Formats: sequence, C-alpha cells, structure tokens
Amino acid sequence: MPPLSLVESHQTEWTAHFRTPDDWQRNVEHLDGGYFHSPAGLDALAAPGQAVFFEWRCGGETVGIAAGLQRPCQFSGAPLHVYLPTLPVVGPGWKREHGLRSLIASLRAPRVAEWICDSFHAEGVPPLDTAPVELRRRFEYVMALDAPPMALLNRWARGHRAQLEAAEGLGWVLGMPTGDDVCDVVGVVRREAAPACSLLDNEPFMSTPDIDIALGAAELVNPWGRAVFVALDDGRPVALAVVGWAHRRAYHLLEIVTRAGRERSAMTWLYAQIVRTLCSHGFTSYHLGGAPAAVADPRGEAYAFHRDRL
Repeated sequence: MPPLSLVESHQTEWTAHFRTPDDWQRNVEHLDGGYFHSPAGLDALAAPGQAVFFEWRCGGETVGIAAGLQRPCQFSGAPLHVYLPTLPVVGPGWKREHGLRSLIASLRAPRVAEWICDSFHAEGVPPLDTAPVELRRRFEYVMALDAPPMALLNRWARGHRAQLEAAEGLGWVLGMPTGDDVCDVVGVVRREAAPACSLLDNEPFMSTPDIDIALGAAELVNPWGRAVFVALDDGRPVALAVVGWAHRRAYHLLEIVTRAGRERSAMTWLYAQIVRTLCSHGFTSYHLGGAPAAVADPRGEAYAFHRDRL
C-alpha cells in the first residue's frame, strides 16, 4: 500500500510509518501515550485497515505521535480512509490542538476522502473545529491508581463495596490464562453468559469476536499488550475481562459474566482484583471505557439508550 502524502508545516513535519518504528516504545513513554497509540491497541480494533504510525518531528526530535488505521477505497484502491482511535499526544511545550491541526493539514485532501479521529483513552478533547475531519468526543471514566488498592476500593459507592465484601467470602480465585487456555475459558463463559448489559457495546473493538480479542494475552511486564482476567469459582469461570495497556495505563476492552456470576456480583469482584493487580505492577490509571458525548443530550437516541441501560 503506498504511503500517505505528508507536507511540512511551521518547521515541523508529520511522518507516516507502516511498520512499528524501532523507537516507538520510547516515544509512547516519553510523550505519555496510551494503549491506542501502541500496536496492541490498533490490533484490538475491529475496523479493517493497515496500521500507520505518525511522528511529529521538529529539528530531528519527535515532539508528538499518533496511530491509526488506513484502508484503501473499495473502488480505486488508493488509501483514502484514515481512522485514529484516539487523539495525538505531544511533548511539553507543544499544544495538542496545534499538533492535531498540523496532522490534519498534512494529509492532503485529494488523498484522504474520509478522516475520523476518535477519543478513546483521551482525557479531554480540545474544543476546535476540525472540519472536514470527524472528531468524535466521548465521556470516559478513568480510575487514577494513585493510592494503595484498599484506599482505591474504599472510594467505591457503598453498594459496590457491599457487593465486593459479599463476593470476597465465596472463595473465588483470580486466573490470568494465556495460550490455548484462553479459548477454553472464553468458550465456557460465552456459553453461560448472562444477557448483555455493557455500556461498551458501541466501541469499535466490541464487534471483534471475543475469542479473537482475548487471544495473544501477554504478561503485564511487557511495554504493551492485552491480559485476560478471570474469576474462578472452584475452577469454573464465572466472569471474564480483557484489559489492554501501554505505558502503565490500562484500558478495559471487554467483559463477559455468566448468569451465576451476575447473581453474585462477579464483575465487581473481578474489577477489584484487576485494580489490585494493576497497582502491584505500577500502573498509573485504569480506563473503564465510556460513552459518546451525545449521551448527554436528552433529545438524542444515545441518551435514552444509556439511561435505560443504567
């Protein structure tokens, strides 16, 4: 696939790579990037396309990065569609708004017919007009892992704390399967799953088969990846969650709970074990997903949908 056409702007330049650059881990960490700036984050997306990694450089220094997918037009074959799951991140002294505008300007309009920038794992979206680019704003729930696990769990609502206390008396065990064991666990939970009521149903990775997104589970010591957490009741799974991460920042991708697990608050118990595990590995935040900004408009369909779900 031919590379995207980029142009220089204000002594800075955006460069596109179609392989993960050798220094990408350093860039993600230095610029405080997150899961959707990593190859693992792009791999979790259900959208078709080729991974593309953008570097914003000034005087030989990388001052910003972005990552996404590009796919060819179904008629001409040219790479005319670009999707970024989250906003670019930039270094100290640089404005994210400037970086985003510069990236948009760099993708010459004749080459890119559709340009979508989502805001997963993004803490705040700049209030700027990005037409003709579609900038999707979201509300995201972020748990800062800035205290010992017990202190974090004590911040939960009283009802959730009561559920956790009851569940912790059931003798459940946390499992983190890898390899072929993932297929077995997902198969059991899927067959016995309770009716869906997740607020994550609109996410692009939710249309990926759960078995696919759970495969490739990695160790939390890796710079990025996905991990599968399972609540086991006498060896039998009652709840499952898939969590992605990069740069010690975690993102909740998927959850499935069995009917028996739901009746005994298995997901509340599993959330607590995930928080404890992430804290023990030095993670700084745990994003629990969210909803499109349209959910706040009482006139919209999204508002009624999420109100009824809640």
